[in-house]
Amino acid sequence: MSKEIKVLITLKSKFVSVNSLYNCRISYIAGRPRAIMYKNPEANRVEEEIRDQLRAVDFSEYIDWFNNTKQYELNLKFILKKSASHKDSSNLIKSLEDIWTRFVKNDLGISDYDDSMHIKVTAEKSYIPDASNEYVLLCLRESKANLRYDIEPKPEKIWISGMTLEEITNILPELPKKLKKKEHYLFASDYDESDTKVYILDVNTISSLDVAKIYKDILMTSFNGYGFVIVGLIGKESDWSGNDLISWLLNEINEYKTSYNGIKLDYIKTKTDIYELIK
Repeated sequence: MSKEIKVLITLKSKFVSVNSLYNCRISYIAGRPRAIMYKNPEANRVEEEIRDQLRAVDFSEYIDWFNNTKQYELNLKFILKKSASHKDSSNLIKSLEDIWTRFVKNDLGISDYDDSMHIKVTAEKSYIPDASNEYVLLCLRESKANLRYDIEPKPEKIWISGMTLEEITNILPELPKKLKKKEHYLFASDYDESDTKVYILDVNTISSLDVAKIYKDILMTSFNGYGFVIVGLIGKESDWSGNDLISWLLNEINEYKTSYNGIKLDYIKTKTDIYELIK
């Protein structure tokens, strides 16, 4: 299963946004007034309070993960004291993102870590009236997004529903042979380690549970913006025309395909024809 970090941070006072990080005062140098910028003492105190909480967490099992991961998704959920509208989200994001980055670089010793590695950053705000504390839930996970917008991604680690690697080789002997022609194709026995979920369905054995699993994968793949869901229906289109489950699934797939092209569904003659959808 892919690693991720989740940390709940508590503040007795309030989060300091980027707009309040620095103040300005007038000082006289050689009798002439000069504007001097200085960091808000409250911002320093808040950062130290946050870093003290982070230092209390044992991140030792993540050191290798940090060293081997090149891009991340960062999600921040702020729970404020009064209302969700009196603070600018983008300023809160930048403030906490900088604190987190300095902690990882300086306290954990990951010198190459930088906030530019946060490929996807999302945030939510909510509030608890008259709460004594403010909170933020920080979630960091590896991003598998394709950064080359001009290159269409292809399946790399393929998981086939209900089949082990041995079964794939024995039941679908032609499939591994065909896919070996493409060096980037590999089979994954672990669902969580794959970027491509393949379902081969038979009209005589399909169940509502199958459709539910496929739909869940479609939702997650579309939301994350990477990976593939490939569905092969054995038989002709006319064989499936009276199946309410497939009719519903087809409508959902057509809707999600408009915003994400990693979802495929087609009719195949035999199981090995799934190659035509994968390639």
